[in-house]
Amino acid sequence: MAKHVSNIATVRTSGRVGRNSNVELLRIIAMFCIVLNHFPWPWQQLYSETAFVSHLFIRIITPTASLLGGLGDCLFFFISVWYLCEEKPDLKKSLRRAWILERELLFWSFTMFGVTLVVLRMHLINLPKKDFLLFTMKSVFPTITNHWWYPTSYILFLAMLPFLLVGLRKLGRLWHLRLVIVLLILFAIVPFQITRNIFRSYNMTYCVWLFVYQFSIISYFKWYQAELLRSHRFARRCLWSGIALGFIPQILYIAVAVLLHSDSSG
Repeated sequence: MAKHVSNIATVRTSGRVGRNSNVELLRIIAMFCIVLNHFPWPWQQLYSETAFVSHLFIRIITPTASLLGGLGDCLFFFISVWYLCEEKPDLKKSLRRAWILERELLFWSFTMFGVTLVVLRMHLINLPKKDFLLFTMKSVFPTITNHWWYPTSYILFLAMLPFLLVGLRKLGRLWHLRLVIVLLILFAIVPFQITRNIFRSYNMTYCVWLFVYQFSIISYFKWYQAELLRSHRFARRCLWSGIALGFIPQILYIAVAVLLHSDSSG
């Protein structure tokens, strides 16, 4: 995806193009969060070898790591969309970006498919016919089978981008602000972990609507609140508000769920 947003992490200084250290730092943080989420931690072994208090702590930490993975995904998208929302609506350009990303997906999908076949053959592992056909289908058509949710959702977002740019611009500042307020109330102030489990229509996990939600909010501040975004005080308030609204309610919800499960199983 780097080709589509290659200008994102660069700044022009003295006639030369250099790296934007702030953007690079965000990328490093995003990668670190995603690695924490996907790293194969030996949780089951830790469960069996720790006392109840430590056991409870680990069970709370485990799903919390997945929240960090979501944070990393959102940071990567934030970096991309911060610059995309400055562009003029251009469907042809967006579809060209989507096609470039599709070709990259096909390259890595075929490569991983071939490596997997070699590894299976080396270890004399035979997949069931149904599993093998499904794996082959996902490798040949990674986007339409949603083989990897992030690039699939990003391709769909690129196809929608010109229309989102036109529509949000036509809303104007006041109605765009009202839209942002409604979105924040529905999907930020109310803990997402709770609403996702109760209301299916609230679930934006692993789909393009998460990107549309973020774009609607980011574009408002980018277009109409540029001066506010330069304020360090505002940045600190956003950081601590995000932690308070995004992590604390989720962790409390997870802790209560773990305690209830421990009581029922005990």
